[in-house]
Amino acid sequence: MASSTQSLSLRSAVLGLLDRGRLEEKIFFVHIPKCGGVSISNAIARQYGLGARLGRNAFNVDPAASSRAAREFGSDTQEFRRYITRYAASLQEVRYLSGHVQFGVDALPEEWHLVTVLRDPVEKWFSQYFYNRYKASQHSRVEQDLEEFVTTPAAREYGEDYLRYLGSWRCREALSVEHAAANLKRFSVVGVLEELDSFAAAFRRRFGVSLRIPRRNSNPVPRRVREEMVAEGVRRKVEELCRPNRAVYEEARRLVRL
Repeated sequence: MASSTQSLSLRSAVLGLLDRGRLEEKIFFVHIPKCGGVSISNAIARQYGLGARLGRNAFNVDPAASSRAAREFGSDTQEFRRYITRYAASLQEVRYLSGHVQFGVDALPEEWHLVTVLRDPVEKWFSQYFYNRYKASQHSRVEQDLEEFVTTPAAREYGEDYLRYLGSWRCREALSVEHAAANLKRFSVVGVLEELDSFAAAFRRRFGVSLRIPRRNSNPVPRRVREEMVAEGVRRKVEELCRPNRAVYEEARRLVRL
């Protein structure tokens, strides 16, 4: 019995040591689609230690599962995600949140730090389209060919979603470039995908830890093939659709270089 007790104590001690991450601050990573967020979020979560990897002190809003649950409840998907994110933030053990949640910069208690990464809007638009068009999963799958899709409301949403992800919880109707750009200043760390080293350096200055962010291409259509499939006329239409996101992105780049 004594040997068994000692073994359990030793195992608990080892797990306790492994569980000690270097990050203590509460962080909400606003994961904007197709901005390299999976790799970045995983890199941040690793800094919370074993507990984050086992799901004890980290909470990720799974996009497919939350969409299915929202449909079952007859709820708007983003509204449903906001509710469960606010619930997760209320759990005492949770210190890290992430997800495709258009949550609002003023929705969490003051002890939560906001972090996000943006991407060149046109590059993001095409990456998002080709990913959703050719992926195996049915979640958010796009069925239209490119020339047809650029005329749809979803295509416009791809080009202005920065406004929604950087909006305000208490003023959801104020979806404007000016509002989103101003809200960037309320984030503890803002980065752009094209300058990940600068993002990692800013994160280290703010939180005192270094991130190891692998560079991966998870798109089912290689970049070279995507470029060959895009006619010049379509690209011009996409550039026009992305004007709102472009203005916010340029503000993010300005903040990165301060």
